Amino acid sequence: MPWTSATRHSPVHTPSLDCAVRVEDAMPVQPGLLWRAISVVGFLLLVGAYLVNQRGRCRPDALGYLGANVAGAGLLAAYSARIDEPVFVGLEGFWCLASLFALLRRQPRSAP
Repeated sequence: MPWTSATRHSPVHTPSLDCAVRVEDAMPVQPGLLWRAISVVGFLLLVGAYLVNQRGRCRPDALGYLGANVAGAGLLAAYSARIDEPVFVGLEGFWCLASLFALLRRQPRSAP
C-alpha cells in the first residue's frame, strides 16, 4: 500500500516498518480539556521560572523560583502519567523532587 497521510481512521504505512498505525494508537489516552489546561499551566510555570532566572531577576534558590519548579514539574508529571508517558513521568517527577529537596534545604534570608 502506498504511503498515506494520517487521518482519523485510515492506517499510516511507514516505508521502514511493515505495519499499520492508526492515529488513535499513537496516543493511548486522549486527555480532556482540564488535563490540557493543567499541562499548559505546568509548562508556563517551568518556562517562566527559567526565563526569569536567566534574565537575572531571581536567584536559583529563591522561594518563588523553586516553588514554580516544584508546582510546574508536579503538574507535568501528573499530566504525563495521565497520558501514559512513563519517561516523562520519570523526568518531571525527578525535576519536581529535586526542586522540592532544594526548597526544603533552602536557608531563609536574614533581614538586612
